[in-house]
Order: sequence, then C-alpha cells, then structure tokens
Amino acid sequence: IETEEQFAVITEFCERGDLSFFLAQRRQPMIETVSSRMDTQQVTTFGPVRRSRAGEKKRIELLRFVAEPDGGGSLRCSLLSSLRVTSIGGLAKQKARILIAEVALGLEHLHSLGVVYRDLKTENILLDKDGHVRLADFGLAKILGRNKKEALMRRTETLCGTTHYYAPEMVEGEGYSQGVDFWALGGLLHFVVTGRMPYDAEDDSREEIIRKLRSQQADISE
Repeated sequence: IETEEQFAVITEFCERGDLSFFLAQRRQPMIETVSSRMDTQQVTTFGPVRRSRAGEKKRIELLRFVAEPDGGGSLRCSLLSSLRVTSIGGLAKQKARILIAEVALGLEHLHSLGVVYRDLKTENILLDKDGHVRLADFGLAKILGRNKKEALMRRTETLCGTTHYYAPEMVEGEGYSQGVDFWALGGLLHFVVTGRMPYDAEDDSREEIIRKLRSQQADISE
C-alpha cells in the first residue's frame, strides 16, 4: 500500500467543493495498487494521499486517487471544447476512429485479464498531451475469471454504470459478461461522432432511457 511519504507535493492546483487536488511527484518507484493484473502502461494506478479540507488548516488523511498527469484532460472536456468539435457536434471521423480503436485495445487488455469494466463513458477516458487514451476509474470493474475464456463462461447481474451506456442484458437482469463493455463502446462511438447518445431522453430520465432500450427505440443518426 502506498503512503503519503512516497509522494512529494509540488502544488495544490484545484479545489472542488471540499476536495483539493495536488500535483505530486513520486519519491519511490511506482507500485501498482488497483490490481496486480493490470499493465501500468495501459491503466491508471491509484493510492492513498492526504489533502486539506477546504477552509481548514488541519490536514487529515483520506483515501484518494493518484494518477499520472494527463495533459489532454478527459474526453468529455475535449468534446465540450469548441476547438475540437465539428459543426454536427462530434469529433472528426478520423479522430473518432483512432480514439475508438485505442479504447477498444484498452478494453481488450482488461478482458484478457478476466475483467469486465462496466463504466465506459467520456468522463472516464483520459487523454495525454498527444491525444492518446487512458482508461480510468475502476470502481465498478469486476474480475470474472483468470482470463478472457474463463470470464466469458461466467455471468454477473449487478445493474451499474451510466444509464446511457446500459446494455440490454443488464436492464433485463439476464446476467451478462464482458460483452456489455463493447455495447457501451458502440454508444460511445455514436456519441463522439454525432454528439448524441443513441438512447437518450429529456432531462436524462433513467426510466425513459431504459424504456427506449427495451423497445429498441434508438436514435441512430446518419
């Protein structure tokens, strides 16, 4: 387990609510803490650090994510940037092809380790300074087996993730495996090209999105 002593805080660069974000440098070689199965070149590692509660001088110790800085921010921020979107609201097709291919490679890597990700969305896709992809936030990921073959023979039933990315077998309670990640990837592809999800609803109504999914009322844009 990593400790605060393994990090040298350089500066506090952001506050959101009662959370503080720090730029820090490791004093020791990186130790993988999310899962010993994960290749640190493809996934983000995490560990505990300290932060100050806003408005207080006393420092308290809490568990917080630690990750290498990603100069490009999240894909969500990139899509919201007017400099990077086309007139129809999505990324240019060539950029979309590269992005989706890199996300697919990341999912394939997780699947080869027997993991189902279950939380693919623009907020969880980080971009480095060159625009390459890093998957983040494994709070909903689950190990189904020792490898992909074993994982595909097993099922889980928890309904979790973001409603817009739910696969049909998730909402029907039939049990699902790693295939739900590639259903979510299809929704992501539609979103990054068109700026809209194929299953959407006014005010992001969860019930309406699930109803459309069950009745296959997708809004597939050209």
